[in-house]
Amino acid sequence: MASSIARAKHLLSPTSLRLSQTRNINPRTGHLVPLPPTVKIPFIEKLGLGVFMCAGLVSIPVWVLYNLEYYKTGGARTEPSKTAQREIDIRKETELEMDKIQQVAEGKHSFEGLGITPNK
Repeated sequence: MASSIARAKHLLSPTSLRLSQTRNINPRTGHLVPLPPTVKIPFIEKLGLGVFMCAGLVSIPVWVLYNLEYYKTGGARTEPSKTAQREIDIRKETELEMDKIQQVAEGKHSFEGLGITPNK
């Protein structure tokens, strides 16, 4: 008990504190000495770091909530939107027209169903 009191007195002596303020480590024991901060961090830097940490903490739950429907369906794709469905239909119609034109070029069909007049 007496040795711990002596150690505490030594750690709190002005000489020991003065030495440890340069390194925050007591040279005799090698323990870290808690002291008030020696460098003031600007408020804007604290604010920026706080915002960055909060955004990082919240980003994963937000991502999960945004993709909740995908997770509920077990990764299955949902029905395409009306705009996407229209694009798919237009693409199919274009492919069918191209097939008909190709068949006409090969002589398998006539021009009548395509609304195209042949060059004579």
